[in-house]
Amino acid sequence: MPAPTTTPFKDSGLEGNKVIRQLIANKYQIAINRARLNLASAKTQKQRERYQAMLERNTKKLAEVKAKAAKKASQHGRKVKGITARHFMEAIQRKVDQNAVAIVVQQAETAVAELLKQEKTAMANHTQLYDYKAKEPVLLGGTHSQFSTDGGVTWIPLKGAKKLGDIGDIAESVECTTIDDDRNVYCGGLKDSAEKELTIYYYDDDADQKALIAAAEALETVRIRHQWPNGTRAAYDLKLLSYQIMSGTADGFMQLKVSGRQASDVSRSNADAEQGD
Repeated sequence: MPAPTTTPFKDSGLEGNKVIRQLIANKYQIAINRARLNLASAKTQKQRERYQAMLERNTKKLAEVKAKAAKKASQHGRKVKGITARHFMEAIQRKVDQNAVAIVVQQAETAVAELLKQEKTAMANHTQLYDYKAKEPVLLGGTHSQFSTDGGVTWIPLKGAKKLGDIGDIAESVECTTIDDDRNVYCGGLKDSAEKELTIYYYDDDADQKALIAAAEALETVRIRHQWPNGTRAAYDLKLLSYQIMSGTADGFMQLKVSGRQASDVSRSNADAEQGD
């Protein structure tokens, strides 16, 4: 009658079985895994030396335990309930390796979870400067412009505008350092405006454009008003310095460049507020 087969973990009478079963739960393997994790995250040389010594010490002790278990098992050349001592040890070693990997994975997951928790806590401890919510900027499409040759009494559409140029002026900085100061101090000087160019498509049969061209040829000062799609308005005086027909290609459109220089401060307002008044 053949001997019954069983797993190497149940009812074995081998002395080596007792030693190897103790090896599975041996504290040395856990200590080795912990030392490896700590060594990988050590920040100072002293810490690295400490964990390296722990790793070597526990590795040596574990090797001694394995050697003792191997010696015990090698004394038995017979079958142990359907499995040899060598196969038995190999199975136990695989189990030990699996347990070691599981311990390392569990400790790594625990460490990562703890780091994420600490990071989340640290982020929650400081106060944001303000609550930010992204918004869409205003598109320039739909911007309307007008000009006036009588100081804003009547307004004429500025048709065909392609580019309006920068609107506004900036005061120059003027040094005003005294002997009491320990660094240079600057004050705001007189405001100045850069030369301005209005780029427009040429409509040769448009009476409103003809009025603008005539004012540019006469070097008049006109009042300009812009209104953007969100209702923002800006008005200023513009000293016209004539105009040019711009260069282009055969398949391009005829364009005019009306040159000038801002001659007043910019008056800013809102269309909805003005209508409410």
